[in-house]
Amino acid sequence: MSQQISRNALLPGKSKVVIFYVALILATLFWLAPVITLILTALKDAGDFAVNGAFSLPKSIRWANFSEAWETGVKNYFWNSVFVTSFKVPAGIVIESLAAFALTHMHFKWADRVFTYIHPHRPDRADADDARTTDVVDERAKSH
Repeated sequence: MSQQISRNALLPGKSKVVIFYVALILATLFWLAPVITLILTALKDAGDFAVNGAFSLPKSIRWANFSEAWETGVKNYFWNSVFVTSFKVPAGIVIESLAAFALTHMHFKWADRVFTYIHPHRPDRADADDARTTDVVDERAKSH
């Protein structure tokens, strides 16, 4: 009897884990549904899609859909994306690194709140200064 009571006492903790995993599986299925629909639709011909709909398995796999889409206009969109990304990403990195340098060296009224918003686990400046001082003292002690 006492073993059953101890097992029942553990059930609420286990039920939370089960509920968590059920919710995780449902969220995964919810996220994957459009991806699966996209794949199923991409592999069908137009007649199969019209007769059986988007959620049925294709009667025959039609790989030519991809080459037709590429020639119809996806090629232009793809190269446009490559072109824009090849300039935007490096420019963004340069601009953001310049802004980060300026923000770390500027002292202004709301600096602590800005840094807490950007990086909430940033150590205080006093702690960082103490760490630097300790490192310098240790270096001097080692050299003598």
